[in-house]
Amino acid sequence: MNNDEEVIVNISLSSIRVDAAWNARSGAWKLDSGFDEESAFAELKASIRVCGVKDPVKVRPTPNADRPFALVSGFRRYAASEELERETIPAVVREMTDAEARLENTRENTARSELRAADLAWAVGELVKLGLSDTVIASAVGITQPYASKLHRIMSKVEPKITAHWRTTVYVITVDAMHTLTKLPVEQQHAHYQKLQHGAADDQGRRHKRGRMQRLAEDAREIGSRLGVLVRLKYIVPASSDFEEMVETVIKIPASATVRHRRALADAMAQGFARGVQTPGDDSRDNEE
Repeated sequence: MNNDEEVIVNISLSSIRVDAAWNARSGAWKLDSGFDEESAFAELKASIRVCGVKDPVKVRPTPNADRPFALVSGFRRYAASEELERETIPAVVREMTDAEARLENTRENTARSELRAADLAWAVGELVKLGLSDTVIASAVGITQPYASKLHRIMSKVEPKITAHWRTTVYVITVDAMHTLTKLPVEQQHAHYQKLQHGAADDQGRRHKRGRMQRLAEDAREIGSRLGVLVRLKYIVPASSDFEEMVETVIKIPASATVRHRRALADAMAQGFARGVQTPGDDSRDNEE
């Protein structure tokens, strides 16, 4: 059926068979992504509570199953509707082969928000099992053919227990790193994968710490700017010009911060102070505060 001819109908949630393990999106998360999956799901529920489900889910008929439809895409919308105890959900019902259903699921997950590389690799592996070529997969999902082929090689040449763990780990192990395993004998892959895990954990730990220090520097710069404004307006006279001392009193600096980190925070505060003193801004807002 052509998409232009699709008809949206309301069907009972109880009539839909749901296999969460079939969904391309595994639910694994990145340690330092800054994305709060629970918060996003809560927002989705709030929207559905007020406005209903705006974008229909896609299902396909399953005449020989205990429920007449199988969910193809829209797993989060279905879950939110179920938690809200809604009886029906808008859906597009379409006859699909296993390959067409898998492509639809992967395509929608990729389009709505970027799939983790491990999830996309898993989906490519499943599509290959259904007889699709790398070229067809790449065109349908919206990735390059060389990238699809690289994911295909990972899923076909790396020990399945390793690729399964890759999909569930919270650490980001890149496709290029995983591809190095394809050049090793199976008996050597596990040891090398452990090294990749340790490297990913160390790297993400450093990025997490760096991101936290950057946020603290932004706070120090903002506090310094406000202090500078108050000095420019002659509301206060700073008790000290030692920004290293001042930043220690107004910023909760983690114990793991080095001397270099502390000096960087003091410099950020000094920069903000200079900006507040020298650059007239919206003083009325500062007066109100």
